[in-house]
Amino acid sequence: MICVFPSAALTENQFSSNSNIKTISNEYKNILQVNAAYLVTVKKKVKVYYKLKVPVKSKVKVRYKYRGKWKYKYKYKYSYRYVYRYYYKYVYKTYKVRNVPPEECKTATKNAQSNDAQIKLLAKSLTPTTENVTVSNPNPKPTAPALVENPGPVSEPGSEPQITDFNGNETAYQEAWNAWNETNTSYNNYLKAKQSYDQYLTDYACYGQKLSQYDEKITVTKKLTTLEKATNIFNWVRDCVNYSFYYNTKRGAIGTLNSRIGNCVDLSHLIVALSRAAGIPARYVHANCKFSSGWCGHVWAQLFVNGKWINADASNNINDFGVIRNWNTKNDILEGVYSSLPF
Repeated sequence: MICVFPSAALTENQFSSNSNIKTISNEYKNILQVNAAYLVTVKKKVKVYYKLKVPVKSKVKVRYKYRGKWKYKYKYKYSYRYVYRYYYKYVYKTYKVRNVPPEECKTATKNAQSNDAQIKLLAKSLTPTTENVTVSNPNPKPTAPALVENPGPVSEPGSEPQITDFNGNETAYQEAWNAWNETNTSYNNYLKAKQSYDQYLTDYACYGQKLSQYDEKITVTKKLTTLEKATNIFNWVRDCVNYSFYYNTKRGAIGTLNSRIGNCVDLSHLIVALSRAAGIPARYVHANCKFSSGWCGHVWAQLFVNGKWINADASNNINDFGVIRNWNTKNDILEGVYSSLPF
C-alpha cells in the first residue's frame, strides 16, 4: 500500500505537496504545517472476482442394438458450467482529513484529563517558567602579572665628593666623583627595581584573590522557551513510562501516569494532557504505519510550538521530540487528526 497526497502538505519525509506547503526552517525533522484540510489518496491492491463459462467434458455409457443384441459404448459429452476466477488490480480511494486547528486543542477531554490536579502538578514541575543552568563563565579568567625578579641588595652611596676635599687636586677629585656616580646610579636603579618588585608582589596577591573567587562554570537563571517545555514533557513520558502493546484506550492519561505503562494511544493521552495543562496545544494523529514487523494502526501526539505542529511519538526510546525513527515516515497512510481521540 502507498499513500499519495496531491493537495496536502504534511510531515516532512511523510507526506508532501508543492501547492499547499509553506517553506519552513527544519531544525527539527517531521514538522507539520498546512493551510487546509488533508486530501488523502490511497492506492490499494484488491482482489476482483469474475464468472467464467467453461466447457466440461464427461464420459457417458450409451446402449445400442447391433444385430439383435444390445451393446454398450462410451462417448464424450460436453456441457458447460460457471466457475469463479479472480485477479488483482489497484484502486484509488480519496478522502479528506480535517486539519484540527490549535484553538480546538487546549481543553481537557475524557481521556486527556489536563485539568486533573495530579496532571497539573507534574506539568508544572516539568515546565517551570525559569530554571537554573550551568554555563561557562563569560568573564575572562584572571591572568597572573608578569614575573619580576627580586633585585639583589646594593650598597647605598655616601655623600657626593667635593673638590675641596682633595685640596684642589682635579684628577683625584674626578676619579672619586666618577666612582661615587657609578655607585649612586646602581643604587638608584636598585631602588626602581625594588619598587617594581614590591608592585609585583601587590599585583600577585590581588591576582591570587581574584583567582580564588573565579569559577570556570557559573549558574544562571534562564527563562524556558515553549520548545524546551514541550521537549521536557516528551522526554519525561518517553523515559518514565513503559510501552505495552494493546488496542485503543485502556487507561487514559491519569491511569497511564499512575501505572507507568501504556500503548501508543495511552502514551499520546498522557502527552496531550500534560501539554494542555502547561498551556501548549496538543492533538492526536492516527495513521496506518509500516514498522519493521509490518503494517499496523498507530497513534502519536503533535504539539503546537512556535507556529508548527511537531510530532511527539513516545512509543519507542529511539525517538526524539520531532524525530520519529521506529517506523517508516515516508509511506504511512493518514487516517485522522483529532483534538479528542474517538477510540
